[in-house]
Amino acid sequence: MKKLLVVALVLLYATGAALAADDVFSTKGEYRVEFYSKENYSDYDDSTTADELQYIDQRFRVAWNWNPAEGVYAHLRTDLAEDTWGDGPGINYRPDAGHPTIMVDRAYIDVQKSFITFKAGLLSAGFGNSIAIDDQQPSIVLKANFAPIEISALYIKYDEGGSLADNVDANEDTDLYGIGMQYASDLFSGGAFYALRKDETGTDDDKYVFGAYGSASMGMVKFAGEVDFFGGDVEGGNDYVGTNVWLNGEAALSEAFKVGLDLFYAPGTTDSTETQISFVTDDGSFVPLDYGAFKWVHFNGLDPFQIDTNAGSVSGQLYASFAAAEGLTFFANVAYLQPEEDTVTNLDSYTLASVSAQYGLAPNTTFHVKYEYIAPEYDDNTTDDPAQGIMGMIKVKF
Repeated sequence: MKKLLVVALVLLYATGAALAADDVFSTKGEYRVEFYSKENYSDYDDSTTADELQYIDQRFRVAWNWNPAEGVYAHLRTDLAEDTWGDGPGINYRPDAGHPTIMVDRAYIDVQKSFITFKAGLLSAGFGNSIAIDDQQPSIVLKANFAPIEISALYIKYDEGGSLADNVDANEDTDLYGIGMQYASDLFSGGAFYALRKDETGTDDDKYVFGAYGSASMGMVKFAGEVDFFGGDVEGGNDYVGTNVWLNGEAALSEAFKVGLDLFYAPGTTDSTETQISFVTDDGSFVPLDYGAFKWVHFNGLDPFQIDTNAGSVSGQLYASFAAAEGLTFFANVAYLQPEEDTVTNLDSYTLASVSAQYGLAPNTTFHVKYEYIAPEYDDNTTDDPAQGIMGMIKVKF
């Protein structure tokens, strides 16, 4: 089977070369090599060197796009040789050894007819700012555009429950259903949505969200925000609760200098029969704390809406960027996160900060470097040594 996959990829390249001349086929992608040096990310404790990590990884990503007829598209995206150097089987693909270094994470069709858009397959989908609903799964997306209003529907298949038949509870499915409406104009855009994730594999586990979002521009200032209300329950277990509020303001003070502010609010809960949630499904698209030249480090996975279990959040972030010269941009951010409900945690706060830079080495080639700092504070004698990381990357886009 793996040999067939390799052959299929070779045929894709050969077929693409033949079709490119007719503007039927196109490709794009990137190759990146990253270096990391991190300490204390696992326990915020200097007493051990077990979490002092230094490593290099890489990824070669290619997106393949076909346009066989007007309004008809097919998309495929592959990650090749994605691996950490020297860790595990290595980056050389060996079908006979089963090395998992070829991954397909997009494979879908996109049909656009009049005011209707239909997508089906393995794709990335969500609502609003991808805070509450954001995933990459086998999905169906249907959109109807009645400008300036667009209505959308989303279906995601997560699990067949171990069997295509649903004859017993354990074989029931896990699915997500969603609907949204969006308005867009030159000055303002916004919308609202509802989504429900039903897990019926044995014990019913349902999560839902109502959300509303918007953005506007006034001269050099831009505003954005989203409010999400969560609910649901586990059969015979806890109820899901949660409210997210995110507000953002950003100002271009000059062509080179930009500043911004993020505010986060989410109430926690002290009720033992409730569990706070801050998303229904999350694929990591909304990561405002990861500002700058390295946007996928995720500050140790901290959730700005729930900094500890059921604790909620009252938090904020300042960020800025400065284009110092052609091809050279500096970034910086500082954030302060504290629980909204401090009786359910011994955590007082997190202070986060980072500085980073991006430099154009050559056409379509950039070098990125970042330093980040995470300092927890506790109200007891829990060790709170800061975590620190230095990371670099070379990336080529094609």
